[in-house]
Parts: sequence; structure tokens; C-alpha cells
Amino acid sequence: VNILDLANIIARILKKISFKDNFDEIINVGSGEATSVDRVINLLKKKFKKRNFKTSYIKISKKELLNTKASITKLKKFTKYSPGTKLIDSINSHK
Repeated sequence: VNILDLANIIARILKKISFKDNFDEIINVGSGEATSVDRVINLLKKKFKKRNFKTSYIKISKKELLNTKASITKLKKFTKYSPGTKLIDSINSHK
């Protein structure tokens, strides 16, 4: 999630809740799309091709999840939010 999108989400949630109420909901925040670490690395390498990126992989623990994706159904329903900034656009916005 892009930081500007996250700030927008937080503002929308704060407008909806009252601190007098006992708001105890868990609301997942994400893009609604699964993105692999390899995809992020490849996008960064493409963007910053003049820099010498070295990547290495370590063996992961059996306890770690290989794939996750945030369900943003509650977020969309509660705030009328839909993901705005795509990962590639977020990366390309940096120099």
C-alpha cells in the first residue's frame, strides 16, 4: 500500500469512528492483490538499473507463510475505499 493511500485510509476510518465508542474492529489494509517479493525486487531492479543490486535468498522456516493476501472487504465496506496507487506507479514516483 502506498503511504498516501494509507494516510487516506486512516483519515477515512477516523472520520467514521467516535472515540467515545468502543471501536474494536480489525480492518485489514492492503491492495487486495498478492505481490511476490520477487516481483517487487524485479520492479526495483528495473527502476534503478544503474545501481548494482545483489540479491540472495535464504532458506525460510517451515513456520513462515509462503503466500498471503489481505482481505480488504471490510475496509471497502466501512470506508468506501478502493485501492488507488499501483505498486509500479509507487515505485516509479521515486528518483
